[in-house]
Amino acid sequence: MNRSTDKNWELFGQQDPYFGVLTHPRFRKSNMDEAGKAYFFETGEEHIEHVFNTVRHVVTPDFSPRRALDFGCGVGRLVVPLASRCDEVVGVDVSPSMLQEARANCEERQLKNVDFALSSDDLSKLEGTFDFIHSFIVFQHIPVDRGLAITEQLLKRLEPNGVGVLHFTYGHENEAGSIKEHLKK
Repeated sequence: MNRSTDKNWELFGQQDPYFGVLTHPRFRKSNMDEAGKAYFFETGEEHIEHVFNTVRHVVTPDFSPRRALDFGCGVGRLVVPLASRCDEVVGVDVSPSMLQEARANCEERQLKNVDFALSSDDLSKLEGTFDFIHSFIVFQHIPVDRGLAITEQLLKRLEPNGVGVLHFTYGHENEAGSIKEHLKK
């Protein structure tokens, strides 16, 4: 299995975590201030609000998950708004540095209903099942065969009648090059 994406993600977690999640110059460590950080989390609130409204409109009007999983949680951009909507939220990521930042962001907001786990392909550190599983802008960084195996593990943890919202993007390496090249900038 190709683990270079995990190593690259940990480099982002160590060097430029918010930019690693949303690759916009505003979120570079060198440009990040309190207003930028607030805006970063506002984008997460907007995303989760959109997801919940869409699920209520398309899938089930009484959507109100109790236990949510955010796969590839990064610094907690989506975990934070999920915590205001769910009884319990678990954020999973392959980067210990990202998880450390996510914990700090939740502690700063005094969120008590959030837990985090270091990810593995078999998701063995997760306990129980979830009635909402979410992943956004994550799988495009994972090789397809590995992503399919992880998706299978995620679906095994979805409650009957639960809702999964998983984002998949197909594409090629962009002109700017690899993640490592982005880190050098």
